[in-house]
Amino acid sequence: MEFTTKSEAVRRALRKRIIGRKLKPGQKIVISEIAREFGVSGIPVREAIKKLESEGLVKFTPHVGAVVNAVAREEFLEIYLMRIELEALATKLSAPHMKESDISELKDLVNQAERAIELGETGVLGALNKSFHLKIYKTAPYPFLYKTIVDLWERFELMQCVFAYVPERAVPSWDEHKIIVEALEARDADRAGKLVRQQKTRTKRALEKILKKAGADSSKASERHTPDKS
Repeated sequence: MEFTTKSEAVRRALRKRIIGRKLKPGQKIVISEIAREFGVSGIPVREAIKKLESEGLVKFTPHVGAVVNAVAREEFLEIYLMRIELEALATKLSAPHMKESDISELKDLVNQAERAIELGETGVLGALNKSFHLKIYKTAPYPFLYKTIVDLWERFELMQCVFAYVPERAVPSWDEHKIIVEALEARDADRAGKLVRQQKTRTKRALEKILKKAGADSSKASERHTPDKS
């Protein structure tokens, strides 16, 4: 139990740093340094890294070591495509189980987001958005579905908050959140699921444009720095 506790503590700490971008893609994780920081041997650190590798957050190469994994554009969009389907389903399944207290909590999150937008504090929108949606999905009596969504969401967080990529989605997205709450309050499961699907699809399209442009800019930059061998 003591070994498991140490390993899990290290895993959670490293995971938080990776998600929070304190450990960036490509950055090496030195086992001896982590072990010294946490006051443990290298064994629980290696075990933590092995678990992080199974989550896709770390890449371990024998005789080389562990580095923070990078998320490819294709993987990024694949994850979002899966999220669209699963989150629309979870919303539809949650609607009949929503209580008045759940609806009140969702409305409060929308109000917090609107205040943040008015104050220009868009940095908090990602966390509010996550709390809003996961609150809905957790209401459905399907824990495996919920866990799958959470795992995909947290993998997605490696690419930072969606609003950092498409800030123009911030205001209309929260207007859409309000309509979703109205559908849930009316216990209209089909409409609520459809609204979430539409919202996620719009965001995915915006992300595709941003990532396509980023890829084109990267290619142009690479061409500029490639020596002419003619």
